[in-house]
Amino acid sequence: MPSRKLRILIVDDNQGVQMLLRVLLNTEHCVAINASNGDEAKAILMAQPWIDLIILDLKMPRSDGASLLVWRKTNPTVSQIPIIILSGDASIESIADQFDIEFFLEKGGHPSRLVEMVQTIMQRRGYSFPATA
Repeated sequence: MPSRKLRILIVDDNQGVQMLLRVLLNTEHCVAINASNGDEAKAILMAQPWIDLIILDLKMPRSDGASLLVWRKTNPTVSQIPIIILSGDASIESIADQFDIEFFLEKGGHPSRLVEMVQTIMQRRGYSFPATA
């Protein structure tokens, strides 16, 4: 069971969303890294392929979430990193299905649901979390 902090890449062009997710996830168990678009995320993933989880928005300027999903699928170094799609895009479910992404949440959904998704994914990967009150 890994004893280090989870390394979560947040890919979203909205700085408010980035900040909210950092606050939500930067606990004693997680550390969050931000990227504002798919190109920034690719650069981070190529330099730091040890990322444990990606939280991905679909609609971003320059390079959107779907292009990152296509790139990830063809890149063996990062293809096994789990993803949670967090987006206001109306096609979120069909894109999740297209790329075999199990976890997705519409923006505005309850933050506890996102935390549950992170915990589920990471427990499958051998991490444990203390019980929450």
